[in-house]
Amino acid sequence: MEGIFTTLINTALIHQNVGGTGYNFSKLRPNKELVTSSGWKSSSPIAFMKVYDAATEHVKQGGKRRGANMSILNVGHPDIEQFV
Repeated sequence: MEGIFTTLINTALIHQNVGGTGYNFSKLRPNKELVTSSGWKSSSPIAFMKVYDAATEHVKQGGKRRGANMSILNVGHPDIEQFV
C-alpha cells in the first residue's frame, strides 16, 4: 500500500513538471481476493487505476493541461476483462 501511494506522489510531481508516466498494475491482487494479513478482501487494480486517474486530472502540466498516464494489465490477470 505504501509503495502504491508513494508512486502516486511521484506521479504528481512528474506531471507537474510536464512529464508522462506509465505503470504495470499486474502485480496487484485481483478484485476481492482475501488479504491474509488483514482478513479483508482486496480492491482490484482497476480501483487503483481510478485513483491515479483522478490525481492526474487535478495536477495540470504547467498549469494548463492534464497529465498523461499509461496503465498496463497483463492478459493473464484475472481482472483483464474489467480492464478492457
